[in-house]
Amino acid sequence: MWMNARFIDVFFNQRNRRTDLSVIDGGRRVFGYDNLGNWHCHPIAAPDRHEACSEPEIEDFLRAAVTGRHKS
Repeated sequence: MWMNARFIDVFFNQRNRRTDLSVIDGGRRVFGYDNLGNWHCHPIAAPDRHEACSEPEIEDFLRAAVTGRHKS
């Protein structure tokens, strides 16, 4: 069942220009970036936290999703 799976979710809302890049595990975001307000990261160590950042390159997001390490 997909709720038990780990997967990457990439979402763009054209109406409000929101972008979400997330790693989902067991139905919860465990890492990601989004631009709700301003660009920020939800770090692997604390995915509920918001750390300000610049807009990530998709390659950097995918690399971090695979390796578990992201640029600050």
